[in-house]
Amino acid sequence: MFDQRRDSLCNGLAPHPVRRAVYPWSSGRVNYSGPMDPQCGMGHLLRLFVVSIAVGCGGLGCAATPKPPQQAFPVAMRFDVEPMVVQKGKVEADTQLTRDFTDVAEMGFDHGLLRHVEDADRLRFLDLAEKVGFRIAVPDRTLRHYVLTGVYPRGCDEPEDVARLLPDALERHPAFWGVVVDVPGTGESRRRCSQLHLALEKRGIPLIATGTARPMAEQGTGSFSEMISIGVGPNEGGADRSTTERWLAQFHAGLADGRTGGIVLDRYRGLPGDDEGLIIGDHPPSAAIMSAVRQTSLRAARWGPLLAHLKPYPLVLVVPGETELMGSAFAKGRRRYVLLFNRSPEQYVRGEAKLPATVAGQPVVRAVEISPVADAVPGQVFRGGPDGIPVSVDLRPGGAALFELF
Repeated sequence: MFDQRRDSLCNGLAPHPVRRAVYPWSSGRVNYSGPMDPQCGMGHLLRLFVVSIAVGCGGLGCAATPKPPQQAFPVAMRFDVEPMVVQKGKVEADTQLTRDFTDVAEMGFDHGLLRHVEDADRLRFLDLAEKVGFRIAVPDRTLRHYVLTGVYPRGCDEPEDVARLLPDALERHPAFWGVVVDVPGTGESRRRCSQLHLALEKRGIPLIATGTARPMAEQGTGSFSEMISIGVGPNEGGADRSTTERWLAQFHAGLADGRTGGIVLDRYRGLPGDDEGLIIGDHPPSAAIMSAVRQTSLRAARWGPLLAHLKPYPLVLVVPGETELMGSAFAKGRRRYVLLFNRSPEQYVRGEAKLPATVAGQPVVRAVEISPVADAVPGQVFRGGPDGIPVSVDLRPGGAALFELF
């Protein structure tokens, strides 16, 4: 119904050039098809949002880049493919997936993460993504089997040998973002994933790591950065909170756990019979969903690049009273940050917390609060002494505050 409504609105309009816009969470220009009439496609749901945040070319004629630089903290959308193929058939599923890629690109996303994909179908889906200027990460059965079991494929003796099994045709494709691997919680599997990350990196291929277990506190040299998976179902993150509050709480929890590789909204289109997806059946997303997309993406665009690929460090935090406030430290070279996260789904945290006087092996003399809003005035500056730095906190359930350390 939703696609039919869009088609009927656009019916009869003349051919048009592709419009491109830049969004705060996208790494480059995002194509979206459909006439310039804002009523065509899902883009009309975000018309005011698009107008207010578009920067850069903002118009027509911007040249497309086949292989844009890797984004430090990508914001991606997940697509479950094979269930759609089974339900609709190959031809209808390809048509639907192309429309889904287009609609998600209209929202400002330029990355997608495909799940439940047969290896033989990957190039076909990459071709569909290329048509709308979208980039996708795809799984690989051989690489996944090695990470999970540690068993080398025939003819392989090192992780570099396994990495070379990824077909060159994928790497060369303009729509190829990287290879996605689900990372389990066991140490051996995680170490193999880290080794595979290094091997793929030598080929210039990103490893897009997702998982549910807490990342290792000390990842070491050549570590991989996991993406934060944000469940978009109605009960993900607490049914009693608003959609935006639930999504932001999941984002903050992921950062607190050390995931600094980006976020992926899980997922775009719900499977038959469930209610976990931005799109349920043929119904467009609600206003609450679209607001959550906007707020979560803006927060990720503000804080994500600051913490991207930094190493997590343990942090001893003195908290105010009986609260569920936790602290996480991130550092690389002279860049050091502390995230304070209220884990409670019900209680506010108000009062004073004390940061340690030493973080990541270096002394701390002051902490500067980083606003969650881009282009905002600098936050409060907190100074301390040899016993630490007291900072004031006022966090709602699931809320967080970020500080840069000097």
